[in-house]
Amino acid sequence: MKIAIVTGLLLLVLKGYTQVIDSVGHRESTTMRKNEKSDQNGEQTVNNLKDWFVKGHFGGLIRNSFMATINQRDLKDYWANGTGGRLYYHTSEFKGFQMGLGGLFVFNTGSSDLTEADPVVGKGSRWEAQLFDITDPSNKDDMDRLEELFLKYRYKKSWIKLGKMGISTPLVNKQDTRLKPTVLSGVWAEINEWKNVSVSAGWFTKSSPRSTTAWYDLEATIGLYGKGCNPDGTKSGYAGNITTNGLGILGIDYNFNDRLEIQIWDYYIENILNAGFFQTDYHIGQYELGFQYLREDQVNAGGNPDPARTYFPSGHTTNLFSLKAGIKKSKWSTSFNYTQGLNTGRFLFPRELGTARLYTYISRHRVEGLGDFQTFMMKFNYFPLDDSSLNVGVYVGRTNSNDMRDFELNKYGFMSYNQLNIDLNYELKGWLAGLDVRALYVLDTSFDKSIENPDYVFNKTNLSHVNIMATLNF
Repeated sequence: MKIAIVTGLLLLVLKGYTQVIDSVGHRESTTMRKNEKSDQNGEQTVNNLKDWFVKGHFGGLIRNSFMATINQRDLKDYWANGTGGRLYYHTSEFKGFQMGLGGLFVFNTGSSDLTEADPVVGKGSRWEAQLFDITDPSNKDDMDRLEELFLKYRYKKSWIKLGKMGISTPLVNKQDTRLKPTVLSGVWAEINEWKNVSVSAGWFTKSSPRSTTAWYDLEATIGLYGKGCNPDGTKSGYAGNITTNGLGILGIDYNFNDRLEIQIWDYYIENILNAGFFQTDYHIGQYELGFQYLREDQVNAGGNPDPARTYFPSGHTTNLFSLKAGIKKSKWSTSFNYTQGLNTGRFLFPRELGTARLYTYISRHRVEGLGDFQTFMMKFNYFPLDDSSLNVGVYVGRTNSNDMRDFELNKYGFMSYNQLNIDLNYELKGWLAGLDVRALYVLDTSFDKSIENPDYVFNKTNLSHVNIMATLNF
């Protein structure tokens, strides 16, 4: 059924109904806001049901992504190439109402054996398997998903959407750097009736996380990715053993003026945790400053009264803050960023739902699962072309964590490490307009030579990782 839907959309697209409604993941937030505006179709006259559909628009993308990871010494290496596409149709607006439908398809067009575990560690591919379906790494053929199916109503500058969709917030987001982004099912609204203030709110009960094909109840979503260890060092047993009725999100974005912006977000995963996020950004001329603070508290028993099967353990409270100081010029920008997690508890928020957009965030870098840690990150971007179509990014950082065997504050057993990212993004012009190319190189190293257990090294540190991605937007 899903294949038939995708095929039908493709045939209609080939008839000429095209419009850009998506982009590559590193511009996700800006693109989504542009999409909401483009859906208004304010200049078109819709008089009947036929016009509602005929005057709608199609769009999507075709993407090819190659990944390879080279681990240290005799540990197993992996590579994979995935090809896929995403197709969408949005009706025009009729008396404020609009419908949207979209799907994707993915194929494994070449890879090493992603089901083969390293003989020493007993674990398999980390990133390459995420190009396809992490719940079934052996599947190399058609992996399709109904990704978007919603009814939307707009009133003045505000709107509400019901159904399947993707959203972009500091903690819950699409993570759109794979072939399958994270999407949710529920209700989402944005209110823009007050000057300089935007309010977002929603409730979600289902999700199809990044790198998966099926849709899951929210409680089944949490635990699809790596689960790490309980504070006592035993393996986390929350997957399939926690209960929740859904995820609630409330956000307020207030622009005082052209210089100062404040965001306040609250995330409530019923029966598991509550997370409050605060961010303020200040711009003056070419200089910018930023401050973020995140606090998380357990709700009830964190998902399960059994400590061995709970997601958010008792006695833990997450407290972390992130700082940014930067300079922006016409041809380049740089920033110095710092994140500190306090020793009150581990930072725990389901990886299946998004990436924490802290100032120190870069690709292939997460601090989820850590407490009492520090991350230092220098970011440098150079735009050598006058139209800024080429972005050369160089990011260098250091993360200091507690001992990898101190699971009270180190869920996944990460040792302190250094990371270098070289990230090239090029938006082609002329007859190749719409084609974006990204080349990412990651070098992850640790200076801790005393660790001989490869479990703490494999796919975690002392590795090189390459990702080359070409995306055609239409």
